[in-house]
Amino acid sequence: MPKEPKTKVSVIIPCYNLGSYLGDAVDSVLGQTFKDFELIIVDDGSTEDDTIATIKEISARDPRISTFRTKNQGLSAARNYGISKAKGEYILTLDADDKISTFYLQKAVRILDSGKADIVSPWIKCFGMESTEIKNESGSLELLLAKNILAVASVYRREIWEKTGGYDTSFNAFEDWDFWISAVLKGYTWKTLQEFLFFYRC
Repeated sequence: MPKEPKTKVSVIIPCYNLGSYLGDAVDSVLGQTFKDFELIIVDDGSTEDDTIATIKEISARDPRISTFRTKNQGLSAARNYGISKAKGEYILTLDADDKISTFYLQKAVRILDSGKADIVSPWIKCFGMESTEIKNESGSLELLLAKNILAVASVYRREIWEKTGGYDTSFNAFEDWDFWISAVLKGYTWKTLQEFLFFYRC
């Protein structure tokens, strides 16, 4: 049988009772200048009717959107589940209340395709309760062990998830930091994009 064509980027959005924000997150993905992506929404056992209805409505917006519903297991498990369903060469996990810049995927894919890095991490602009800017640094494993200097919504090669075993479901926080450390310990490299391309709700 012919092999199913591969998508370049899979964007995974876990959602637990965040329907009021989900539309903005989805719109930021659908508005990308880079078009070769799929969007997977994992409803992590939401209990709010409005969120469930919003996910159903969003699933009809674009043929690149797939939705799955699981029992509530937490953020790490929802990300892992979504990635297990993904077809993309590269992965971006985006929380349901955050957003990305229109040009983010285009810029990240260009770096990953060049082979200059395995993970691409942007500067972060916080919005909502606070309005701050975070200019994450490039650096060494030693610096990463001391401080989480990669954005949660970094774009990375799918093989990293496969080789590290995914996000550790025993973590209730800092699961992304643990994931990045595991990746760098295995020899994967990262590059910081010195542009505010990720918008984090604070």
